Amino acid sequence: QRLEAKGVSHEEMTRALEWMNIGRLRVASKGLDRVDDGGSPRLAEVSAEEQFTRGMYMIGQVSALRDGLTTMAGLHADVCDASTELLESLAVDPASVRVKQTPPPPCDVAIVGMSCFYPQAGNLRRYWHNILAKVYAVTEVPATHWDWELYYDPDPLAKDKIYSKWGGFVDDVAIDPFEYGIAPNSLPSIEPLQLLLLEAVKHALADAGYERRPFNRERTAAILGIGGGGSPLATAYGFRTCLPLIDNLPNMPSKSSEIIDRCQWLLPECTEDSFPGFLFNVGVGRVANRFNFGGTNMAIDAACASSLAALDASVRELMQGTADVAVSMGADTVQTPFAYMAFSKTHALSRRGRCSPFDAEADGIVLSEGIGIVVLKRLADAERDGDRIMAVI
Repeated sequence: QRLEAKGVSHEEMTRALEWMNIGRLRVASKGLDRVDDGGSPRLAEVSAEEQFTRGMYMIGQVSALRDGLTTMAGLHADVCDASTELLESLAVDPASVRVKQTPPPPCDVAIVGMSCFYPQAGNLRRYWHNILAKVYAVTEVPATHWDWELYYDPDPLAKDKIYSKWGGFVDDVAIDPFEYGIAPNSLPSIEPLQLLLLEAVKHALADAGYERRPFNRERTAAILGIGGGGSPLATAYGFRTCLPLIDNLPNMPSKSSEIIDRCQWLLPECTEDSFPGFLFNVGVGRVANRFNFGGTNMAIDAACASSLAALDASVRELMQGTADVAVSMGADTVQTPFAYMAFSKTHALSRRGRCSPFDAEADGIVLSEGIGIVVLKRLADAERDGDRIMAVI
């Protein structure tokens, strides 16, 4: 009525009533009011009398829950006093509650075979030797991969530059594509990662003694942990696909066809082998196909935890009884200029080219290639089958 008497607009009246409503709720529920202390708003406590006089609870819902007439005093007593008594009567002493927690049984999964392709370590024996000899396998990016000098600038803020030239790089591996049903003319369209996985799984099965000894392939799972993306082939195909877009740009001296002709070795033509050739899930699918694994086959991307996630999933396959053998794989061979650029711009790389976990001098990570495989079985099955048990998870 006071606002109407002042002749304020409907919008102003709505805002004033809303503001008053908010303030009264705060006064009633918290005993606080907003005051303007010389242009600096703050919350101040109000007395119990002022709280009673000015405070207002939202009574719509609680009054609607009544099935008969009630007075304001009765409603107030019911909501405030009776509800407090109800809550106190329902309170339970936490000390009297005993929750029975049954720990999960140990998984007891045996590692019965392994293989690896790591920097300066093309097999398990060499990798173990490097560990004992404290070989530091990080080097400058080799010319066989790409020319780091085209990109390097020690200033991490330099545009389109990388500030790390270090990494771990796998040496060449001799692979016979015919062994895996791959024609040589398909190789340019297939990511080397897929070939390396096939070869590494072959070595892991041989290490487990199953190169010739039979095992239940139909109940063998293959799970690959692989983080990130942007494989070299996929990046090249994407770049080539987008090149025709420059043809319509004004004042563009070069045409897409000219760029493709000059860079054919860097920008391969897309064929029927290309799409499956760079998909990570096809990589593990090839493993299942060529080794006749009938169990689960999938790729897991959990970033830097991908290998651990693949191992966890493999263990679950065995413990749940959906597989009797699990081939758990971790792989990363995507050390391209694009990967270095992405990590540089997030300031994740070490300028010194050294990983120093838990060290005060740690300044980032070092990218590295590598493939690691473990062949897993339930411990009881491995003991029954006379497997060589290297470790138990």
